Amino acid sequence: MRINARKITLFGIGLLLGFSSIAESILENGPRVKKYFDANPSSVSTAVRLTDPNTWARCVVVHIAMLSMEVRGKKWDDNTALTFALLGEAMGRVRGSFLIKGYPQASLDSLVKGYAARQVDVPEMRFCNELANQILATAPAATPAPTPAPARAATPASAGSGPKPVPLKIAFAYVGPVGDGGWTFSHELARKAVEQEFGDRVTTTFVENVPESADAERVIRNLVSEGNKLIFGTTFGYMEPMLKVARDFKGVRFEHASGYKQADNLRTYDNRTYEGAYLAGVIAGNMTKTNTLGVVASIPIPEVIRNINSFTLGAQSVNPSVKTRVVWVNAWFDPPKETEAATSLMNGGADVLFQNTDSSAVLETAEARGKRAFGWDSDMTAYAPKAHLASAVINWGPYYIKATKEALDGSWKGGGNVWWGVKEGAVDIVSIAADVPPETRAKVEQVKRGLADGSFVIWKGPITDNTGKVQIAKDAAATDRFLDGLSFYVKGVEGKVPGSK
Repeated sequence: MRINARKITLFGIGLLLGFSSIAESILENGPRVKKYFDANPSSVSTAVRLTDPNTWARCVVVHIAMLSMEVRGKKWDDNTALTFALLGEAMGRVRGSFLIKGYPQASLDSLVKGYAARQVDVPEMRFCNELANQILATAPAATPAPTPAPARAATPASAGSGPKPVPLKIAFAYVGPVGDGGWTFSHELARKAVEQEFGDRVTTTFVENVPESADAERVIRNLVSEGNKLIFGTTFGYMEPMLKVARDFKGVRFEHASGYKQADNLRTYDNRTYEGAYLAGVIAGNMTKTNTLGVVASIPIPEVIRNINSFTLGAQSVNPSVKTRVVWVNAWFDPPKETEAATSLMNGGADVLFQNTDSSAVLETAEARGKRAFGWDSDMTAYAPKAHLASAVINWGPYYIKATKEALDGSWKGGGNVWWGVKEGAVDIVSIAADVPPETRAKVEQVKRGLADGSFVIWKGPITDNTGKVQIAKDAAATDRFLDGLSFYVKGVEGKVPGSK
């Protein structure tokens, strides 16, 4: 009830402060909006995006938040007036309420705070503004065209002339909202990096909040039907749906993040997030006062277990006395559950928290309790600067640019797997807090250099699990295949992996 009350309060403030000041503009421009919809009934924007009440709901919420924070002092130009006319249409479509199924998985607090702190390019906000520009560009009814002059004989084309190449259409399926501040936001930054790198040679689109279920197959098939020739699926749970669709569309290239099954036109890619987890552990081991660390974990798959263990190994490398407690939320993105898990861990004595979930809820909860925590996947400093120790971040940009270049020049080949880390610039630890001691910072830099040049290996024996069994012998190094199948906790992590015997 607390979250809904806050939403209703913000909604009311937005209405009182904003909509009243442009009501006249909305009324004036409303007919233009209707005319555009009537003239473009089959367009993607009207037939798909505009009929999705969740998209409209987020559009409304983001604009109200933006309005109440910063927009009131700006001039109400045609674009702004039309944008709010669109919001008026949106309000009608959601029957006056944005408290509907699907909005939001994140708390409104996180969405607004993310926009205020980093000027996040929230897609619904951009979508409404772009649509307003489309309406502005719509000319009045055309007058009859003059009779064309007789065709002239063709002349040789000048050098460099000719039809412009058709851009490569690229699509991204996201498991969470782009404003999550973590995993999906990191992919969104990489999508923009592709656009910046290749300009008009590519066009990109994305669908957010695609569940790891049968519905993912429907979304991916829709992306194919829209003409996309390179499709990125950005979460483990899309593996089987992508395999099915790839079998049916051999002319489309598919890229699947964190999976392990490939096909002739589907390959997999991942980043060595466990390297960032280890670096965070080095800091945590030095900063804890209770020697109890806490991890809010998402889904019990090898990727997440690997990160929990690596975080613990990093902490033990500087403080052998630490122990790690884990609470699973069984979701990648669920701020209320993440908050509950973080609270439980702190109640159990953890004074430094780590996460393998996608929102900023863990970090914010730690700050509220005077504890410390880490950002994950993206730089989360702005969400809770007092609690923030550092952020273990992912840079998908280098790989997405590589894959796009290969698709453009014809060298793209399916069936392979790429796993990049610190060495390739795909993983880093950033925004280390000012109170982290110099010797700890030096240790972090030393490990980073070793990971980059290959002189340091995180998973090198002897490593035992928390039952005392030797998993990696002295001086032996784990293979990627071993790491891909991790199903145990290392010594120092309490409890059992869910589903293990």
